[in-house]
Formats: sequence, C-alpha cells, structure tokens
Amino acid sequence: MGASLRKKLQRLLRYMRTGRKDVNLAPFQVQSSRCLEGKSVLVTGGGSGIGLAIARKCIACGARVVVTGRNREKLMRACEGFEAEAMSPVVWDVCALDAIEANIDAAMAAAGGKIDVLVNNAGIAERESFGNITLETWEKVMRTNLTAPVFITQEISSRWRDAGQRGTILQISSFAGSLPVEDAYSASKCALDAFVCGMAKVLAPHNIRVNGLAPGVIVGTDIGRPQSKIGVDGNLDAAWVPAGRLGTPDEVAEVAVFLVSDAAAYIHGQVVRCDGGGTLAFS
Repeated sequence: MGASLRKKLQRLLRYMRTGRKDVNLAPFQVQSSRCLEGKSVLVTGGGSGIGLAIARKCIACGARVVVTGRNREKLMRACEGFEAEAMSPVVWDVCALDAIEANIDAAMAAAGGKIDVLVNNAGIAERESFGNITLETWEKVMRTNLTAPVFITQEISSRWRDAGQRGTILQISSFAGSLPVEDAYSASKCALDAFVCGMAKVLAPHNIRVNGLAPGVIVGTDIGRPQSKIGVDGNLDAAWVPAGRLGTPDEVAEVAVFLVSDAAAYIHGQVVRCDGGGTLAFS
C-alpha cells in the first residue's frame, strides 16, 4: 500500500472511530430558469446517481434528454414519470467502442434528430492500489472511464463540425484526478482532466465547448470504499471533508447544468471541482 493511500485511510479510520454526528443537507437555492430550452442532451450512464440527477435537472431546465446505460430495466425505471419527449432511454455499453457510431445514431433518433449537449458520465470505480494492480482491472477501468469518453467525444464533435453545429461537452471526472495517482481509477480521471484541456483547445474554434466536472464523495454513488456506508441513512456527516459533509447528486447536477448552459459560454477547458473542499483535505 502506498504511503499516500495509507495516510488517507488512517485519516478515515480516525474519523470513523470518533463517532458521527447528525449532519443533514441545508436548504439551498436551485436554478429554476429554462436555460436549456430547446436543447437535446445525451447523458451516458444516466440510469442512476449523478447521471440521473443531471438528466432530471436538464429536463427541469427545458431540455429533452436521452439517458444511456447497459441495463434496460434500470433505464426504464429512470424514465418513469417522464413523457417520451422529455426523457428517452438507449441501451448502450460505452465499452463497446465499435458500436459508438450506431449508438450515437440511436441517441440522435431518440432525441428527435439532433444532440446539442453531451455529458460523458458513465464510469466505474474499481480500485486496486499500486503494487496490486491487475491488468484486467486496469484495462477495464481505462476503457470505461477514459477511452470511451474520448472516442464518444471524438465522434460526436466530428459530426458537429461537419454540420457546422455548435455543441457543448461535459466530462464527469472526479476529485480523485487531482490527488496522487495510485490506482487505475485516479489515473483515468487524471488523464481525462488533461484531455478536457486538449479537447477544448482543438474544438473551441469550431464553437464546441468542452469542460469537466469533478465531484467529491457523493451519496448514492459506488465509490467502492468505506465512505460508501456513510450517508445511506440520511446522515451526511463526513468530518474529513472541510465542508463537514458528503455531497448529493442534485448538488452536482446544479453545477453541471450551469456548465452546459449558455451562462457558461466563455468557459472552455476547465475542470470544476464540486467536492466540499475534499481535495484540500489531502493537500
């Protein structure tokens, strides 16, 4: 186990031994404008968690949304309560790289013929520390978290450029991408952050914006570590986070909608952290 990871786990264990206090989410003012009116949004991995929260927020702001995922039943449950014109499901395993063109065609058809915004949210959080990383895990995480969003972005941005269409792309990263890299997950997010900058530089002259959003530890997401047990009972207490609590998918969605809206029209190549200051805890 690396020294940095050992230090992180020691902090977490000290916190867990001290006991927990009741920390709940204080009311916050949500965006209520129709800032995405007339836009069509594609959210990969939109069947649950952060992806579903982003999809719902986009709909609330006037967008038509297509959500993707590998499990049809999960996607259908996510779409319950919404008209087909508001949210449509497309079964899509982002790791199937040879099917990207066909899946984008299906998403465009479900969205009425065009996509204006791409949110690359699909990802996995399998972690094996350096010294114990297996090739199987490395390739699986990299293919899902890095290779897939890069090639999906490449394909859809190519279509936009050929059509002379403006577009917006948001890559969902992680605050782990700003920490010392000791596992495939952190490495994939670190690389994705670098690609955000590179993609933005290449695509900005074509009226295509690319930015990233790096959540911290968010309730209801699979982070594969002891923190996943915190918050499941409604208590958001997390003493190791400077903000004193975990985040929620809805809070991440608020930032996501701002970044893909015209309110952020002059923001290119930025990776915005939404982590309650979590990154600072390890600095």
